[in-house]
Amino acid sequence: MNGTLVFGSPHGDGQSLYGASGYVVYRLSPPTGGGAWTYTTLHTFPADVVADAIGDALVVGTAGSLYGVTADGGYVGGFCFYYDGCGTVFSLNPPATAGGPWTEQILHAFNPGAGDGYRPLAGLVIGPGGVLYGTTSAGGAGYQEGGGTVFSLTPPTVTGAPMTETILYPFGVTEGSGCQPETPLVLGPNGVLYGTTLGCGAGTIFQLAPPPSAGGAWTVTTLYSFAGSGYSEPAALTLGPEGTLYGVARDGSGGIVFSLTP
Repeated sequence: MNGTLVFGSPHGDGQSLYGASGYVVYRLSPPTGGGAWTYTTLHTFPADVVADAIGDALVVGTAGSLYGVTADGGYVGGFCFYYDGCGTVFSLNPPATAGGPWTEQILHAFNPGAGDGYRPLAGLVIGPGGVLYGTTSAGGAGYQEGGGTVFSLTPPTVTGAPMTETILYPFGVTEGSGCQPETPLVLGPNGVLYGTTLGCGAGTIFQLAPPPSAGGAWTVTTLYSFAGSGYSEPAALTLGPEGTLYGVARDGSGGIVFSLTP
């Protein structure tokens, strides 16, 4: 199984649960009067197209579409041949009538040869206007270089046109600086993104603030570094209503639950 289950209710399926397992996206629909839940396969990715399982959790859009990432698949030029592709962002759109097939669409295929990131492992978050935010665990600074990226995918203004990818921040590979974001981002007030890194040290918690005007540079701030703390590998964050970040991290004997107030 990959990631966590998410709620969504397109086409009157009630408070159904959606998830991914290997190459399969599925739905679990609750019974109407007790009894067993109903399992439905919504889409199966061909193993020869997507060589790795679907990454982390899915997210549900306002129209009932599901969005997710695959670690492999998509663009296969250059060294991506070794991975059977460098990863994709996809959508699964519900049928026009209940019971029909869901429609898969590749929204972006990662191409590190063009300065892009590659191998996204974390689920996406949806912001205002349907903008998708996510991370790649590698790439972003040269063909095979870089410690990962934070990216956005903006819906087109013309129906049928492709989404526009923007690299919001490329991570370096300097020890102690934090790299390899592999957990989902958290979207906070005023469009601020929060996330964690696992590599280039023991791990960090970072904040990425949008520019004051369109087209400017996003500002990254390391809120906390786990270097020297005895803990490492922070998992995905949760943002409380009061603005406090909560999460878990590992230590030699187990782990901790922590809070962080920006």
